Amino acid sequence: MKKIINPGKIDWPNLCQRPSLDTTDLENLITGIFNTVEKDGDPALFAYTEQFDKAILSTLQVSEEEIAQSAEQVDDGLKKAISLAKTNIEK
Repeated sequence: MKKIINPGKIDWPNLCQRPSLDTTDLENLITGIFNTVEKDGDPALFAYTEQFDKAILSTLQVSEEEIAQSAEQVDDGLKKAISLAKTNIEK
């Protein structure tokens, strides 16, 4: 990490710029994944889940029990924020 202490005002614009990335390869990868999932459906989702998440699934459906257990782990403040966001989006 490079530390910059008290830079001159002339340097501020350069220091505030975000680095730019070439996302061409990433875009091509994502397009390929979308095309494969569109063509092959659920088997493609199982394959990509194993490839990227290192998880072997037997189903893509989440059970009611899993949903309930997960809901218990979410902070009440976050639940309120999500509910408010949902209401705002619906408006």
